[in-house]
Order: sequence, then C-alpha cells, then structure tokens
Amino acid sequence: MYRAEIKLIRKADRMSVYALYLRGSAFLWHQVRCMMAVLFLIGKGQEEVSLIKHMLDVAKCPTKPK
Repeated sequence: MYRAEIKLIRKADRMSVYALYLRGSAFLWHQVRCMMAVLFLIGKGQEEVSLIKHMLDVAKCPTKPK
C-alpha cells in the first residue's frame, strides 16, 4: 500500500459520511474489509488507536490477527 486517506464526503446535522481512498499495487483477500473493521471499532470506542501501531509491528504481530 502506497497511500491511505480518509476524506469527508458529506456532513449533515447528525451524520457525516467519509470515504477511505487506498492506493497500492495489490491487496490481499479481505485486507480492506479488515482495515475498515478496525477503524470502525476504534471509532466506536471499542478499541484504542494504539492498536493500529501495534498491529503494524511485525515483530509483535508476525501473523494475521485472529
């Protein structure tokens, strides 16, 4: 993955719509779905933001999340 960007698409009174733009040479099966699931959990307060840095550390997480 070369780049990831989240942009505000539409803002209403009680709801905002965002889009995730990804750029890369290839994506693994379900990779984008898994990334979005983690972002949703963080947004809902069910996970900490630090989870992303932890998951990207291949020394600590050498395999896919379970």
